[in-house]
Amino acid sequence: MSILSDMGLVPKEKQRKIEYLDVDLLDENPDNFYDTSNVETLKAAIVAAGGVQQNLIVQPTSNGRYQIISGHRRCKAMKELIKEHAVGIENKVPCEIETDDMSAQLLLITTNSSTRKLNAWERVEQYRRLESLAKYYQKTGKLSGRRRDAIADMMNDNHTNVARYQAIANNLLPSLNEWLKDGRLGISAAYEVCKEPIEAQQQFEKEVTPTEAEKTGSISLTRISTFFALWHWNQDTKACASASRQPESPPLKEQPAEDKPAAVKSAELEQPIVEPARAEPVAVQHGGQIGKTPGPSLEDDIRRAIKRHCKNLSADDIENLIHMIIEKIDIWRDENEG
Repeated sequence: MSILSDMGLVPKEKQRKIEYLDVDLLDENPDNFYDTSNVETLKAAIVAAGGVQQNLIVQPTSNGRYQIISGHRRCKAMKELIKEHAVGIENKVPCEIETDDMSAQLLLITTNSSTRKLNAWERVEQYRRLESLAKYYQKTGKLSGRRRDAIADMMNDNHTNVARYQAIANNLLPSLNEWLKDGRLGISAAYEVCKEPIEAQQQFEKEVTPTEAEKTGSISLTRISTFFALWHWNQDTKACASASRQPESPPLKEQPAEDKPAAVKSAELEQPIVEPARAEPVAVQHGGQIGKTPGPSLEDDIRRAIKRHCKNLSADDIENLIHMIIEKIDIWRDENEG
């Protein structure tokens, strides 16, 4: 937290006024994006300790009410315990009063980042908020140096992870953020997806659904790599097919014989007649035949393409993917020939 200290945003407790406030006067912060769903364990800890022992941080609003900056789960747990008439629990909690609005926004994030384990979506959303706040503090002169260094320090995370959060925040298809929220994508998986073109991500969203094994966890990196390798192969196949259907250039208009110089006429008469070369179909060039399973040459091409796009696949995964792609190619050729 050294950067926050240098910015003057981590004052000592004695510099902040502390009051015991009624929990009914405390409102949730609309900017809070952290999960507060399960507080049963926290409730048991509060009862065992005879009340909340760690100060909440709040900000005055209006009509004598306060908005929570840090302590949403503690406040929720206390309200539930009071409603349940828990023994030994009073309706007041210790609160530090924060009056600076920008400091309140920053503390909302930094206090949560250091107190519990965050899910993938929370970490990326946390990065988004801190990036915006860091820009503000740079403009006001409170923050110097690289923003990423400051954000890593505020998030208590390393630079490699922060770079991943940045890539996901900037490049992941917006609708796939819901997959982060519900756990279908973890950080590593989302990072792999966000490196792909938008068109590929849109196709991924349409076609990939969780398997039974993945409904309680994130989609595997192997499955993601397999999907995008196949997508890139399909794009390459379409490009080759499109190129093979390009119309031939019209022949150059031959100059009338009477307009040619005598030396040119003599040279043309001496040239042997050569039949134009017939272009082989694309599949034959690769060692296969149209409508037939591709030969070894095409399998080698597929293997090279997979290794180029999917560096984390095992040898068995690569072989399985090759057979899958070849099957897709045979289906595609049958449909196009039919």
